[in-house]
Amino acid sequence: MRTILLLLLFTSLLFSQGFKLTLKGGVDFAAEHSVDTKYELGVIDERVENSFSGAIEATHTVGDIFDLGVGTAYFVTRNGKQTSNLDLSLIPIYSVIKINILTLESVNPQIISHIGYTTFSTGEEYRNNRDAQGGTYIALGFGANPYSHFYTEILFNAFNFYYNIPGGNENTESKIQFTNISFYIGWSF
Repeated sequence: MRTILLLLLFTSLLFSQGFKLTLKGGVDFAAEHSVDTKYELGVIDERVENSFSGAIEATHTVGDIFDLGVGTAYFVTRNGKQTSNLDLSLIPIYSVIKINILTLESVNPQIISHIGYTTFSTGEEYRNNRDAQGGTYIALGFGANPYSHFYTEILFNAFNFYYNIPGGNENTESKIQFTNISFYIGWSF
């Protein structure tokens, strides 16, 4: 049902006035992942290597204040500073809400939020008989559209997803939280 609603929203945005398609790429830094195993290992925190990501977003301007739409991104494979077999890559699908702070023709600063669902993959050795499940994706940040088509933003991203780890007679669920800061540049059509 969600997929159908997203497709309907995307299709209606394509054929309406005020539609904007943004392609962006950037660098991710200050990344961490935390694993709450809920059994004898407790919480494991680890820094994650810097990496790159790319995204595409389709938005529609509502009045002079809001841009609403949908987007998806790909966060390129990265490893932990201690866990070299992590090979974590993320693919969130999300709604986009941009609030125009000022309606200046030359800059157009915005407050940005993303709320959605993320899928992910890890290296085979790290996965090791674990049943992986996707989870929530949330981002908050600031952006600007200087010079009409050029686009830039900085976002704080938070991903939550789960593993079921076989443990004796019962499975133990582990919650994994991954956070990073992304700096993007892009082009709006």
